[in-house]
Amino acid sequence: MLVLTNLSRIRPATSSLSIVGQRTPRSSTNHFSEAIFHAYFDCGFRGVSTESLLAVLERGIDVHPTNEVIFVADLDKALEYGDWPKVLLALRWSSLKSTYKELSPDAPEAQIEIARSEFPTSITQEDGSTWCTRLKEDDRRIASGYEIAYAKWIPGDPWAAIRAVFVLGGPNDLASLERLLSSQGY
Repeated sequence: MLVLTNLSRIRPATSSLSIVGQRTPRSSTNHFSEAIFHAYFDCGFRGVSTESLLAVLERGIDVHPTNEVIFVADLDKALEYGDWPKVLLALRWSSLKSTYKELSPDAPEAQIEIARSEFPTSITQEDGSTWCTRLKEDDRRIASGYEIAYAKWIPGDPWAAIRAVFVLGGPNDLASLERLLSSQGY
């Protein structure tokens, strides 16, 4: 495992970039989930492919624009995503916002318009309430349990949201990623 911490040091505007790398001995990886849970209790996690690593290091998150919808969960759920090897992002819950706002059936039109400025897609639900969301109109996850549980966005600086980046893979995977990072000046 390669752990990238102190991410404020890798912002593109920084002139001397260095990454703190840490290899975890194979014997200690059995306690990975427990150790991460305790160290990053204030975070949700996002699993992405290793192809996203450079984007994360350039922008602080893997999506562009950086306020696009992302899916964030607990550690076990996040580990299901991103293929293998994978990149695991630890994101501060306090910097994430839900992608939706539900308004009551009697909400004034002015309140709905204000909500739409932040959540541009809106649907009227069976009970007459209005569900405003950042998901695209054709997204089947709108107003679903999946959106409620996992869909988030970063309304501010993604560098304030990201607490750590974990690169998970075998020794050959990590060596290859370290060479890629080195070739890009990291």
